[in-house]
Amino acid sequence: MDENISKLQELYSILSRWPLESITLQPNEEPIIYQENHLLISTQCYKMLVMQCYNLFYDNFSHEYNEIVWHVLPVLNPDDSQIWISLREQLKQSPTLFHDGIKIAILALKVKPKSSEPFHHLRYIFSNYKEFLNKADCKRVFEVCNETAERYPNNYFSWNFRLWLILNICNELELHTECGWSSTWIKQHIRDHSGMHYRFKLLCYIYTQSQSDGGHSSKIILSEIDFLSDLILFYQGGLSLWNYLRQLLNFCVKHN
Repeated sequence: MDENISKLQELYSILSRWPLESITLQPNEEPIIYQENHLLISTQCYKMLVMQCYNLFYDNFSHEYNEIVWHVLPVLNPDDSQIWISLREQLKQSPTLFHDGIKIAILALKVKPKSSEPFHHLRYIFSNYKEFLNKADCKRVFEVCNETAERYPNNYFSWNFRLWLILNICNELELHTECGWSSTWIKQHIRDHSGMHYRFKLLCYIYTQSQSDGGHSSKIILSEIDFLSDLILFYQGGLSLWNYLRQLLNFCVKHN
């Protein structure tokens, strides 16, 4: 028991350092290895840490370890919604801890980049604590979206959160900057259908806004069709590109 607590405290101390470039689980001989912002946890040690965290989490007499559990368990087991709910309850009592909440979610996504719970937690924070947010927070979560989309192609949860972030938190200038970024992404990831669907949603939003403002909304979609046609000529076997083109043409039929 004492050894397990000691390992848990060691991991908590490492996770408190910022930033961490990666967290990897693999069959090491050493339980925990931390070197140059990279963390390796042996699979055997991982199982022991998770079990110890849950023992403490459900033990009503272990309040002295609550902070450690709330910082470590979501990272080790990102899919457990109960621990995230508990973390949000803690945030309600101490709103200034929201920066910790962002950091925990980011660390959890380094372990499991396609987990929905950390993205849901980030959305909760950005919805309820806008007054505490700054540009560095926004930049950090966009970097996480980039990383998770790179590590796990067609990462629905990553792209869905990014879209929500752009449409609900960012301003119009940032929206158009994002459109430029997404065109570069598509050129570099022609098989990533989720990335193309994301760009399609952005363009649909801009199209609707342009119509409301009396602008030349049709040019937005026609320009995208030209952009996509050029890519298809260069990558003729790109199925995702063809699917995206079909999506655009269907949109044109419905709105013209």
